[in-house]
Amino acid sequence: MKKEEGLDTGFMISSFINIFLVLIIAFGSSSLSMPLLIILVIITILNAGYLVYKAMNIRKKHNN
Repeated sequence: MKKEEGLDTGFMISSFINIFLVLIIAFGSSSLSMPLLIILVIITILNAGYLVYKAMNIRKKHNN
């Protein structure tokens, strides 16, 4: 049971790292126009919410 909890924490950490990297790429890209960057950031924020939601569901499932 302890190993499964570690996998849940790792999933959450990797999700946040993934979100952070995508934000760096979106804001650091100087060749893209501002409206495109705004769209990428909105998609990233929505994706972040989904990843956190899924991570919490996995955590609840393993804790029951």
